[in-house]
Amino acid sequence: MLKVMNFIVDRQRDFFEKGIEYLKPLTLREVAEVINMHESTVSRVVTNKYMHTPQGVFDDFKAFVAKVRKAQPNVPIAFIAIKPSVARKSLMAPMHQANDMIQAWAATQKNVTFLDIWPDMLDKNGQPRPELFIQDGLHMNRQGYDIWVAKVTPWLKSLH
Repeated sequence: MLKVMNFIVDRQRDFFEKGIEYLKPLTLREVAEVINMHESTVSRVVTNKYMHTPQGVFDDFKAFVAKVRKAQPNVPIAFIAIKPSVARKSLMAPMHQANDMIQAWAATQKNVTFLDIWPDMLDKNGQPRPELFIQDGLHMNRQGYDIWVAKVTPWLKSLH
């Protein structure tokens, strides 16, 4: 599995760093030949597996909305932006990319709202504010959740 994933990540580096428009066609045969593995083995390795990418998160959210719409066509949906955190500072660029994609798409949908918490969770240098997190730097403390409450409450009130 590692050989296959390393090859895919290396071959698709521009996609992972710059977005969907940089995705290159890639066949099972091509992967198998380059890493010297049988094509059927490569198929078993990649079938029903995915990596969290901005495009994947975006597609998952759209699928979620479609499922909700099927059962409840008019229910309001809010997406709270993927939060920046001290522990995942290295992932801020792809998180921001996923948020941008979701925000743009949400603006085209009826009853889908994007709640942007990023500006309030970053310091003046654009870095996650450590005082908003517990010791692990990933999970928020009361002060962090207060920011979310301040964003979600007006949206909830607007529904009535």
